[in-house]
Amino acid sequence: MQTEQREANEVANEVANMWYSAHIVMYFEYIDGGTQTDYHMYENVFLVKAESHVEANLKGQQIGMKAESEGEGQVWVGSRDAKTRFGGVRKTSEIIVEQSSKLQLTDEVEVTYFEIWVETRAELDSYISGERMFVQIQ
Repeated sequence: MQTEQREANEVANEVANMWYSAHIVMYFEYIDGGTQTDYHMYENVFLVKAESHVEANLKGQQIGMKAESEGEGQVWVGSRDAKTRFGGVRKTSEIIVEQSSKLQLTDEVEVTYFEIWVETRAELDSYISGERMFVQIQ
């Protein structure tokens, strides 16, 4: 009986300590008065520890909102004055870490990113929502 309870607790603990990647989209909004003819964005991939995809998504939103508020200063995209904006969490993915692994993972750390360009706000919104589309990746 104690063995079964211990195994159940171990399984529950593993689920409570899942790792996810949160794909956070940040883009640049031009504020120089000119027309926004393209959207330069980054898909930043963060490692997050969460109990579910829902919690991982919420942590991703917090990371993105914090990045937007920290990016309130002047940013230049090419020769254009811009502001950094949080677009959304495009997706979360479960990460499998073997129990025997010696990896030391850290919560809320950026592990990679993609630099992407699209032409319209509709394309930006489609990308953030996870729709299939063609984009230019730098």
